[in-house]
Amino acid sequence: MTRHVFLTLATGLLLLTVEQGEAAAQQAVSGPIAANDLAVSPDAPCLDFRDALTLGARLAPGVQVAQARLSESQADLTEARSLYRPQVSTFLRTGLGSSDLSDNRIQNQAGVRGSQRLFDFGDSHFARAAARAAIAAREKEIEGAQTAAALGAGGDYLGWLELGERLEATREREAYFARQLLSTTDLIDTGGATIADRADIEAQLLEAQSSRIELEFTRARFAKRLAINIRSSAAPCAVGGVSATLSETVSPILAPDFNLDAAIDANPEILALRRTADGMDAQASREARSRYPILSLSGVASYADGNVSGDGGLISRMGIDLTMPLYTGSAQAARVAAARARTDQSLARVAERRRELEEIAAVGILRVNALRAQVERREKARQARADQFAAAERQFGVGLRTLPELIQIRLQFEASELERIDSRYTLLNEELSLSSVVGQLRSLADSR
Repeated sequence: MTRHVFLTLATGLLLLTVEQGEAAAQQAVSGPIAANDLAVSPDAPCLDFRDALTLGARLAPGVQVAQARLSESQADLTEARSLYRPQVSTFLRTGLGSSDLSDNRIQNQAGVRGSQRLFDFGDSHFARAAARAAIAAREKEIEGAQTAAALGAGGDYLGWLELGERLEATREREAYFARQLLSTTDLIDTGGATIADRADIEAQLLEAQSSRIELEFTRARFAKRLAINIRSSAAPCAVGGVSATLSETVSPILAPDFNLDAAIDANPEILALRRTADGMDAQASREARSRYPILSLSGVASYADGNVSGDGGLISRMGIDLTMPLYTGSAQAARVAAARARTDQSLARVAERRRELEEIAAVGILRVNALRAQVERREKARQARADQFAAAERQFGVGLRTLPELIQIRLQFEASELERIDSRYTLLNEELSLSSVVGQLRSLADSR
């Protein structure tokens, strides 16, 4: 009798510990996650999926880096344009020297020197072309950075939701085995369960607690990352809205008449690589023209004082300058060859990355179709396992099922539920990735 009371009390304490652990874990997930009060708060209005993508694309440091590189390229274009603009400088010269063995003179000069390029065989033209291509590449890099940031925010959003569903299933499992452990104490005395059955249930309970702790940590990690990246304290909205949004976005991509080649060609990453290759080609053309002469108009005007008496006057000179390399020891030819090689490398990177994205998109379309069919069947399988478990509980109540059989069926039901969750979020993440490859994700974020 004393042993029975002891087991009952111990089991009751364990069940109380489970409930307190759940409450503490919930507080940990919804509580502060940083000194600046970034948190996923359950009291705030939920965060819409499109808003999360928009905030992620807008606030990402990678986007700011790409914007700074754009400013640098715009400055390079200004510099390239200045090649065909007048160049004016001033100078001041003073010195004491000997004009011959019998005369020392002091010469002081202050003046202005100017030049204007007249003809350069395309040097300045290709300098401007290279700078414009760099600007176009940087603009597409900004779009690519926004897409990558939105993809990251969307992944964290889905991760938080998935871990929530997994955590709910694990808590249900924990509570179920806690109740079973409590009832098994009575069944041992009546012969309805064995000590081995009780040990098995206790092990299942402890494993459920361990899984819950890990899931709570992982979900809190997603919460922290999402809150830091989008600077919002709102919790994600229900998964139903996300599923509908992504399904609507991906549906045109799955259509038989969808032009995948055009979508890949319009990908910001591909466009940025193409514009970079254009810039490299322009640089190579400019380098090839460095062997040609540059014709400039130049002039100097100054006030010169050439003797100790202080008398001086204005002097000036104007003429045509022609500069042209005659011999560089093969350095000029080597520079041209290196520039052409860089152009070829850029074009090869375009082809390589385009093939990768084409493969990702083509396989992604197949994967999404397969996952949609799989999710449908997982839903039905989960319902069938739920019906089986309900029937097994009724049979156990009238003695037609043993406790180990009931536990096994319960574990099968839980496995089916977790497989359903896994398939559902695998589909959502695949749709999210496919949208980013074909350029739909950024437009989805821009729609807000």
